[in-house]
Amino acid sequence: MREREFAPACERPPLAVQSRDAMNDDGTREVGRATSLFAYTRNEFRTASDAMRYWAQWGVVIAMMVVILRAATGLAGDQLSTSKLLDEAVRLAKTIPDLADRNDALRLVAKAQAITGDVRAALRTITAIEDADDRNEALATAAAMQAKAGDIEGAFAMAESITDPEDKYTALWGLTVARAEAGDVKGALELTTRLPNALTVERALAGIAEAQAASGDIKGARHTAEKITASLSRDAVLQGLVEQQAASGDVRGGLETVEQIHSHGVRAEALKAIALQQAKQGDVQGALQWTATVSGSLEKVHALLGIVGGMNNHR
Repeated sequence: MREREFAPACERPPLAVQSRDAMNDDGTREVGRATSLFAYTRNEFRTASDAMRYWAQWGVVIAMMVVILRAATGLAGDQLSTSKLLDEAVRLAKTIPDLADRNDALRLVAKAQAITGDVRAALRTITAIEDADDRNEALATAAAMQAKAGDIEGAFAMAESITDPEDKYTALWGLTVARAEAGDVKGALELTTRLPNALTVERALAGIAEAQAASGDIKGARHTAEKITASLSRDAVLQGLVEQQAASGDVRGGLETVEQIHSHGVRAEALKAIALQQAKQGDVQGALQWTATVSGSLEKVHALLGIVGGMNNHR
């Protein structure tokens, strides 16, 4: 099992096909992929097979980039053309001689197929992936997209087919968050009762809160965050909400959210974020005014540092 976290769909571009939650702490493997994929970028081909491998891999990359560019220009809704491009990507991926690179490419294509809504095609591609980690990662993405589309039972069944227990838990909380990202927060919260353990539930609640915040429902996000029993996890989610409120100029709301944070260190960082954004936007006096009312030297020091940072970066 690779150590990684499933990145909720809201954290990715619509057709992002990169390996993650980016969301996510898998830097070593990502570097390995980049090294193997671009091993011949200086055209140092030692054999004909080297050249074939280079161009086969780049064929997959080019096909994938075309899909991404179509999404960026608003043409991703053309399912027929997107499907053909991804079919060609699958064909090319299967010709890659190196097994690890072939599995990587197929994983990327399967995830792209799932994200564009073609879960059936994604499942066909997944069957060609020989590496269990790559296969499980693609299945997690497919399950999330299936849940987002409303097929909850199908999504759960797909997640349950994942062989590694930790990967399975990741997929389960990921598909739960996907429901919240689709706008069904109530349904997502209900799904947390079906999750297998407390850690999976807490990760799902954190993702649901983030999805609510992304949709503008800060009050609902704070309420969801309060359901998280682990203090540090809850405070981390609340800090993220404060930073979002601060960036949008909602100083009062941010200060209200800070009151729900229990850790002095996290409170201090959250206050610093508010002060920095407020001073950066030119309201230094306003930031100084509420900073004067802050209790606790640690929190006040961080607020003052935020003001200084904002003054240095005043727009």
